[in-house]
Amino acid sequence: MIRSVLLSLLFALPVYATDPPAKDVIRLPQIRQDTAPQPMPVAVDSTVRLNPDVIYVVESDVDCLVFLSPGGSVKVTKETGPLRFRGKFADGNGTTETRTFNGKFLFLFDAIKDGRDELIIVPVGAKAETDAKRVTFQVGTLPQPPPVSPADPVKPVLTPFQQTLATAIKADNATAAQISSYAALWRVAATQTVNDPTIATGAELLKEMQTAVKLLGLPPGSLAKTARAVADELNTTLANMGGKMDIPTRGRIGALFTRIATDIDAAGSK
Repeated sequence: MIRSVLLSLLFALPVYATDPPAKDVIRLPQIRQDTAPQPMPVAVDSTVRLNPDVIYVVESDVDCLVFLSPGGSVKVTKETGPLRFRGKFADGNGTTETRTFNGKFLFLFDAIKDGRDELIIVPVGAKAETDAKRVTFQVGTLPQPPPVSPADPVKPVLTPFQQTLATAIKADNATAAQISSYAALWRVAATQTVNDPTIATGAELLKEMQTAVKLLGLPPGSLAKTARAVADELNTTLANMGGKMDIPTRGRIGALFTRIATDIDAAGSK
């Protein structure tokens, strides 16, 4: 499993550039822009404004894992298709309609409070990160930051864990390429390794990721302090999961791995 993850990191671009496009098993609504004279579909992997009286329906031919991060602004309901019902739909004309959805699996998303949630939906048993679909939901209006004077440039603010990572990366004297490879490992693991059915417990998953780091091909000890900081962040969460991981648990760990990858990128750019 680990070697396949690493190979996917090394050869992802050439393979996906030459393979013919596969049938899209997950179908997101094509949201239309109200301001265009002749409305055109918006790219599916984008930001969607979701009002409380509107339903965002995703159809899929296969069962999927659904992650909402950080969660709390949007709720998801899973149904089995075909299904016919009335409502206001995100890709509709703003009026109540009756529609029939023929997908074998349906995922209905409703706004519950103001905020932003990122949706990541992945087919069960996905083999590549590109199988995932991503959408950012915006519910309500987010507060606007105060204007910044040109003489007072914005400085990125790191979280405590990102600050710990930045210190470790500096101590490791890590290169940009090493940081990128390390972050990519966690990003791919979030959709592949975490869903490997042969890995049953959190302790086994932690051990698998420790092995994966060694197989990255980096010089010995090149990211020792950085890897230690990540291990400390994950150890309590994963090592205490003695029982078998169910699907919701794998989803939470996948979201955690995605955050780890984002934190590594942020700390490395500091």
